[in-house]
Amino acid sequence: QGFVTSYLSLERSLFNIFPVWIAYLLHKFILLSFNFFGMYFVLHKVLHFKKVESLFVSSFVSVINPYALHSTIQHGIGYAALPFAVYFYLFKTDKKHYFLITTILSILFSSSAAPTTSFLALYGGLIISYFIIKPAKPIHFLISISLLLLIVLINWSEVLYGFYEYGQHSARFQSHKTGFPD
Repeated sequence: QGFVTSYLSLERSLFNIFPVWIAYLLHKFILLSFNFFGMYFVLHKVLHFKKVESLFVSSFVSVINPYALHSTIQHGIGYAALPFAVYFYLFKTDKKHYFLITTILSILFSSSAAPTTSFLALYGGLIISYFIIKPAKPIHFLISISLLLLIVLINWSEVLYGFYEYGQHSARFQSHKTGFPD
């Protein structure tokens, strides 16, 4: 994650600024914070758990979530940020600064979530959550997740183009052209 060709990379920035152990601790802190606060907001403000119950369950989920606590640098914050993203993208559609918040989150998720693994989980989770939980303003949600997808495609365009080129020259593509005897 830290040495890929995305234009903006949270992990690369952390590891270029701080020593390795501090950057690793900061990255883990970011992962746990997103997971903890996302679960807390969903439990307390959406499902109306009490504060103490929300704190306990959020702490428990953050500690046992392998992608929040034990996630490698390669996955970024995509898996850990799923509850946070669900809360802000789905439950805040009627707020005044909704597009500003989701644009900032989209840039952050784009800078950290790998496009072929954790971003797909994050994006899929948002879309599936839409069918379970209807937002107050569905058109705002659709615009914001379209913006999220666009920002990820722009940030990871070189990597995605490289995947495309590699696929054109891979053995699977070549074997189809030359053909194997049946």
